[in-house]
Amino acid sequence: MPCSGDLWPALFPGLIAMLALLWAAEGGDLVVSMNSKTVEVFVNKDALLECRVSGYKTSEIDLQNVGVIWYLTRLGAPKEEVYKFSAGTHTPYRKDAAIFDDELKKGIASLFLPLVQFNEEGDYTCVVFISPDQGSGKSTMIVSAKPQMSLSATAITIENGTEKSVKCDSTAFYPLAIQISWLKKSKSGEQKILDHICTGSPVKNEDGTYNVSSHMRLRPTLQDDGNTYVCIVRHRSLGKDTELTTHLTVREPEVVVPGGIITGCVIGSILLCSLFMIGGFLMYLKILKKVPPKVSEIAKPPHIIHLEETVLTCHISGYKPADISLCCFLQREGGNKSEIFQWSSAPGHSQAPEAIDQQSLICNGDSAKESFHIEMTAATHDGRSSAKCKIIFIPDIDNDDGTVLFLHVLHSTLGKPIIKSIQLNVEGIAPKMTNIIAPPHIIHEEMIALSCPIDGFKPRPLAITWYQKPNIANENMGLKEIVRTVFGSEDVIADWDLPKYSHSLNELANEDNTYSVTSFLKFTPTILADHETVYVCEVEHPATASNTQRQVKLDVKAIPECEDIKLSPEIPIAEEFAVSTCRIHSFFPKNITVTWKMDNKLMQETKAENEPTLGPDGRYSFTDLLKFIPAREDLGKILTCKFQHESIIGAKRTDHKLDKLTSPPLLDDMKIEPQNPKPGDLTTFSCHARGFYPKDVKFMWFKNEKMIDDNEITFTDPEIDKNTGFFCSESRWKYKILPDDHQINFKVEALHFQTVHRPAKVFHTLHLGGTPMLSDIILEPETPFYGQPLVLKCNVTNFSQNGISTNWLMDNEPILKGVRNTDPREEQDGIYQLCSCLDLTPTALHYNKKLVFEVKNEVTSEVITKHLYLPLPGNSPNVSEINRKAQEESTVASFMVSLTDYVPQKIEVKWFKGEQRYVGPVHNSQPQVATTGLFSSTTEIQFIPEPSDHDLEIRCEIFHLETKKRIYRKCRLTF
Repeated sequence: MPCSGDLWPALFPGLIAMLALLWAAEGGDLVVSMNSKTVEVFVNKDALLECRVSGYKTSEIDLQNVGVIWYLTRLGAPKEEVYKFSAGTHTPYRKDAAIFDDELKKGIASLFLPLVQFNEEGDYTCVVFISPDQGSGKSTMIVSAKPQMSLSATAITIENGTEKSVKCDSTAFYPLAIQISWLKKSKSGEQKILDHICTGSPVKNEDGTYNVSSHMRLRPTLQDDGNTYVCIVRHRSLGKDTELTTHLTVREPEVVVPGGIITGCVIGSILLCSLFMIGGFLMYLKILKKVPPKVSEIAKPPHIIHLEETVLTCHISGYKPADISLCCFLQREGGNKSEIFQWSSAPGHSQAPEAIDQQSLICNGDSAKESFHIEMTAATHDGRSSAKCKIIFIPDIDNDDGTVLFLHVLHSTLGKPIIKSIQLNVEGIAPKMTNIIAPPHIIHEEMIALSCPIDGFKPRPLAITWYQKPNIANENMGLKEIVRTVFGSEDVIADWDLPKYSHSLNELANEDNTYSVTSFLKFTPTILADHETVYVCEVEHPATASNTQRQVKLDVKAIPECEDIKLSPEIPIAEEFAVSTCRIHSFFPKNITVTWKMDNKLMQETKAENEPTLGPDGRYSFTDLLKFIPAREDLGKILTCKFQHESIIGAKRTDHKLDKLTSPPLLDDMKIEPQNPKPGDLTTFSCHARGFYPKDVKFMWFKNEKMIDDNEITFTDPEIDKNTGFFCSESRWKYKILPDDHQINFKVEALHFQTVHRPAKVFHTLHLGGTPMLSDIILEPETPFYGQPLVLKCNVTNFSQNGISTNWLMDNEPILKGVRNTDPREEQDGIYQLCSCLDLTPTALHYNKKLVFEVKNEVTSEVITKHLYLPLPGNSPNVSEINRKAQEESTVASFMVSLTDYVPQKIEVKWFKGEQRYVGPVHNSQPQVATTGLFSSTTEIQFIPEPSDHDLEIRCEIFHLETKKRIYRKCRLTF
């Protein structure tokens, strides 16, 4: 019977991997779907980042073949792992992050993030591996905190000619970017307020949020009475702009004309003239005097990353007059210095704080100019001007690394321009490697794919090299390079001298201009070449001079195969030893457990650890042997050899049905009709044979061991018993009884040709009618007890009326008391039966006594007997403490011990004075039967103590021979 068992669960991952390989060869990568829009979440709230996988072939994903990695890329920082799932193992790098197994089986690898914080804002990448395929997707999550807004007053009253300010507060908001503007609503319409507004710099709170205040200064006239002023707050956490409104009331001031007004006017005129003179001087210093600009160094971020937007800033401040010019030059390594931008503050332009986009000034056709975007912002405060230059560009490591950027600032106060420069050092992002993904079950000579995920690097190229570190069996071969591929380069270098291996790449370009690559090494492993072999994936990234390795050690297993169960003999014989063998082969490692069962009943279990034989291909074989004795009831049962091995889930098995079983015949008791014939009666002897296979059987009849050859001996043809599956047959012999046939032995042998060494036999001793027959003696109750009533019974059958006499005897003496017989009762044709009973109460005197029941045939004077020994147990004595009497110096001292409840009566008694045995006379009384039915007696010694005997120990030792029990009693001699 071919092997069967729970092999499918173990092969399932391997089959999935093979299907995945075929699918990958056809270009069928996984499809990963993410949130279509930016995920917006408020701080300290939970977030769920969606990641759904499609493109796999099964209805439910086997988690042992799945790998999931979530990455987070913050602005200006390299990628970092947030969560990893590999072959059923969860590794969260962020506290309380979770991916749920039940969802993952359905292709949902969404990431749950509880209580999100500000520093978790960024781009999230979900990379999914279902060996050997890979897919990835990206979504962005922003974390915000809504501002809490308030106005200092919702209604304000100002006297005409005076001024007041209104404050608009925004607190506890994130991120920093916020816009606060003011709007005036009057009868003539709405007007944006630009002057007399002072908005402070945001202040950071301890929890990472910000506060900012904006002040509006009002000096209204009577025409402004009834106006409404609106503070407008714009922030990304708000669905729309939020407006806070205050209402203005303007009233006339109270006019009071004081005495001496003329004198005041004169003095005021004098003071006014003085103020005009001082003001003119200050006017010169503030407006007419020229001041040169101060130019800051060009500020840059800590790292300039390849293809990531970079902002450089330069501040020009404190100059007069406002006219100023700026030129920007670029000089790449080995190239000439070229102008990419120029700007001038045109006279009469507004100094409002809007950005002035000068991108249109960059000449078309110059790649250097096209890659740089420059914004200028100019402002004037207290008569002095300032400008801010913001240079925005996306650096390319190949073109921009080592480039020098120059800013030339020209002003009428300068004899020559102020020059600031900065060298651009563009950096790449080194690749991040996760562990090599290998199938959870690697099977001998079944194709696998090792997947090496490489993520988040830029720019190209990238060199990937696979190596093999041989196992102990091949350690002399040294490190072996399998394949080398330069990803992102036009040249691909590969060593294909190793036909065992094939290599492929799966590339993914990410939205942040990084690359993700999965390298697949596909091959068919074997025990000898690959078990405990280490495979190494090495990644070299020239742009960052990084060299990273990951390795995996293979644990190759071989699934056991089995041959059919073999039996010896091929058809077992019932009730005789048989041997079944099962050969299991082609497995690795060698530890295997073999279990034999008969219809699920355990018969033997073997843990084969040292016995398997190693073959030339590195796989083991093992033959297990079961010795058993089949019974007739085992016909049709299933003999199972079941084996467990770490390469399979559950067990494999092979079955053998015992549909044939050689079995010798079973003979029922011989039947005689009539049961107790008389001389001259024609009697039929019959014998039934059953339970034999095959059907060939021969009956032979014997009388006193002499075989009978008589034509009156017949037998029936063997017939199959449908209930047991064995054959049955019957033989009969008709015979005329002779007078001397009483107590003659008749025998039948059934000779079965397949089991000729075990002939079946049945005997019968013939009792002629009128000859008494005795049953065995029966006890009621079956277990007798000392001192409790007991009845002994014996049935007498097959005798003629008044033809017998009965007696009960003990020690060959008749028992006269307690005997009672039932009246003879006729059974058939002058044959009678009776029951004789003996009532007695067992005592110690009956211990080990033989009781005999005899019947005397008065016709033949023959005596027939039955006997038994009463099953009464021995019992060791209960021994009292020593009884002491008249213990005085120079007078007789007596020491006595009582012994009770023992049987039989054989006891050894020893007395001791100190350490010496007492040699004087010992008085042991004759054992008597007590009311308990057991023996009791006493033992006593007497002597006249001497002065030296004071405080002497007296000891009595009792030894009961039947129970082998030794008992001690002792006391002190004092007087």
